[in-house]
Amino acid sequence: MRTSPLKAVFLDLDDTLTEYPGGFGSILRLVYQRAVTAGAPAEAYDVFSRAYWNSTCGLWASMHAGAIHGDEVRLMRMRRGLASLSIADEALAARLHDEWDDLALGLPVLRDGALELLAMLRGRVFVALITDGYADLQRRKLARLDLVRWFDRVQISEEAGTCKPFARTFQLALEAAQVNPLEAVMVGDNVNSDVRGALGVGMRAIYLDPTNSGDTPHGAERAGNLLEVRRLIELWLSV
Repeated sequence: MRTSPLKAVFLDLDDTLTEYPGGFGSILRLVYQRAVTAGAPAEAYDVFSRAYWNSTCGLWASMHAGAIHGDEVRLMRMRRGLASLSIADEALAARLHDEWDDLALGLPVLRDGALELLAMLRGRVFVALITDGYADLQRRKLARLDLVRWFDRVQISEEAGTCKPFARTFQLALEAAQVNPLEAVMVGDNVNSDVRGALGVGMRAIYLDPTNSGDTPHGAERAGNLLEVRRLIELWLSV
């Protein structure tokens, strides 16, 4: 597999190039604090959280099919979370929706080594961002962090109509880069969506695993930080 020249690098965004203080899951906990101040039971977060996350697959499928906009998806998830607590308060759902957006946009920071990695790649290979999520939020996040300029392609699942780990997601990026799978590598923190998804179409994959989970799929490389990612890619570029 390593005999093919590396011509394209695909990167995940959330928890790969960026990170959330306290982790991505902390956003919903912070949002729920607003619900508590409005009368939701403080001890019912787990019930709210399950209903919120369990609604993801169906709503995202509709979003990727173009049947519903991402902004409405976010609002419906809040409604379903509140409904699990027998709360039917449209104004509260709207406030939680806005709180989610504010936190999702304002909290992320660049991981150490992100800009150095992007600068090393720029002009040497085709560089694409493959991120699952809502087009408006991800675009605004990229603008705030001044990241768009580093990429030859920005592929957001709502716009693409497909998300990781589905093969079509990676095939779209490969087609844009005009490379075959062995000439591309996917870098991401999610062992299923990013790593196994890429391996499934014959690509190389680097699993960004700062917590050393020990669950690196066969055929993938593991990196504890973006400096290690950079070193791996530089080795492949030197072959």
